[in-house]
Amino acid sequence: MDTFETRGNKISEPLIAGNLFSLAMHVEVTDKKSSTPISMCEIAVFEVKDDKIVAEQFLFDQPPET
Repeated sequence: MDTFETRGNKISEPLIAGNLFSLAMHVEVTDKKSSTPISMCEIAVFEVKDDKIVAEQFLFDQPPET
């Protein structure tokens, strides 16, 4: 919160496969120090057991260096 200002975000509908589900997430932020806008995308994969999330993995692209 101290480093970035969020300008917007989008989260997809879940894609469910057995005891796994995934979400695509896109966030637009501004680096408060440099005022540089940054766009980030990631896929989040969650494993569910007994109605609780027991594992998670996040795959994301690296924003280009400026």
